[in-house]
Amino acid sequence: MRTIKNLSPETFKLYGYILEYEPSDSSRFQVKVTENNSTGWRMAAKKVNHRRFSSLQKHPESMESFTPLTGVTILIVAPTDAPTDYELFLLDKSVCLEKNIWHSTICLSEYALVEVTENLEVSV
Repeated sequence: MRTIKNLSPETFKLYGYILEYEPSDSSRFQVKVTENNSTGWRMAAKKVNHRRFSSLQKHPESMESFTPLTGVTILIVAPTDAPTDYELFLLDKSVCLEKNIWHSTICLSEYALVEVTENLEVSV
């Protein structure tokens, strides 16, 4: 049985970034992730209504962000070279995954909505 972990910069550093405001930085607009040479992007609302997952996916050419909107979502992530070494995180903050990170989502509520942002063209 795997434990659901809380998101923090330390626990999530292998997979990507937590998108949160840094109070010690006096800037009102804090850029957290940038990518040069992008080919456009898209933003979607994803409905998550399954409580089990049977596969993971990864995007070799696209970072991907997940922002919780409603419900309770679990983000499943694994390193590029070890998809069976996955970890579970309570998605209660916005995150951005690095390219090539295995991932999936499940929910603990009736359903959940998650905002997803990624490149316009995504290879899986």
